[in-house]
Amino acid sequence: MELKSDLSNIKVGDKVFCTVYGWGTISNIYRHEIYPFKVNFINGNYASYRLNGKLAIVAELPSLFTYNPFETKEFESKVFEPRWMMVSNDETTWNKRYVIGEKYLAYN
Repeated sequence: MELKSDLSNIKVGDKVFCTVYGWGTISNIYRHEIYPFKVNFINGNYASYRLNGKLAIVAELPSLFTYNPFETKEFESKVFEPRWMMVSNDETTWNKRYVIGEKYLAYN
């Protein structure tokens, strides 16, 4: 599944969806900056994004969309194979977590 983000017609005040923070609103656009899109989210967070919708230069996939990509037919038809992984914040305590996703891991 390939996620593409078209933000070419975005303007201040438009609603956008981030795969990290959820729904938000474009608060500023600075066309000559590396991260021109400034977004305020309904949960109080804020973030800046590149023209391609990526949250970081090294990101492989975009995070910002004009729609919720998790509610598309393409996403709904994709069957994810359940997996487990061990997760630790301090490398002394490890927890088993259920992993979803195909190539890019997300866990709960």
